[in-house]
Amino acid sequence: TSLLGVTPPVGLAGELRMRRRVRGVIRLSVSSAENAKPFASRIRTGIGLGDAVELRRITDVSSTSIAAYRLYVKGLDASVNVRWQEAVTWLEQAIAIDPTFAEAHLRLASAYEGLGQIGARDRALGNASAHAAKLSERHRLLLAVALEADPRGDPSRRAQLLDELLTRFPDVEEAYPVAFGLYHPVSGVFPNLEKLLTIARTGATVLPVSPQARNMYAFALTEAGRLTEAIREFE
Repeated sequence: TSLLGVTPPVGLAGELRMRRRVRGVIRLSVSSAENAKPFASRIRTGIGLGDAVELRRITDVSSTSIAAYRLYVKGLDASVNVRWQEAVTWLEQAIAIDPTFAEAHLRLASAYEGLGQIGARDRALGNASAHAAKLSERHRLLLAVALEADPRGDPSRRAQLLDELLTRFPDVEEAYPVAFGLYHPVSGVFPNLEKLLTIARTGATVLPVSPQARNMYAFALTEAGRLTEAIREFE
């Protein structure tokens, strides 16, 4: 389950590899200082800034509190590894330190939905909206998609926003589950198996170490009757 409203069937002198998951832990590793410019681009992508023209200080899009950000990273690790209750604990602590931490509110909404606490999810989305100016562009798009998941939202607008998000930022893991709600051949708002397969394959390609992305692709392959490939993805 994701905040997108879908329950499917993550040293200054060296390279910083962001959100590298090893045995379920987000780790930061340092290597040579060569090619600093490409590395800087990867750093920005890892924290949700990407290479957008609208590039602001990290503290403008996250938190000025180091303590809050450390707690957020713990919550992020728990969230991407589907430990929802643990994620809620860390993220609530981060928000207690910095109530304007928009990314923490957005991630907290996802964790609450994972626990089935829809009222709490909606409150977290409201708090993220209140501080949306501090979100990176990719996270503002993700928030917009999530808000359109409300029963009062517009499915066509949601599909349009999802297409924009995945086109511009295909590494946003939280975006892929929504494709099932929109394009599932039986239960989707706009049934389209080929589009679902294309989106799911992109997720598995761009996010090869993401269990969620690979499972999504496996489910899509199953719907298409491509069981051998689906089993390989599930493995």
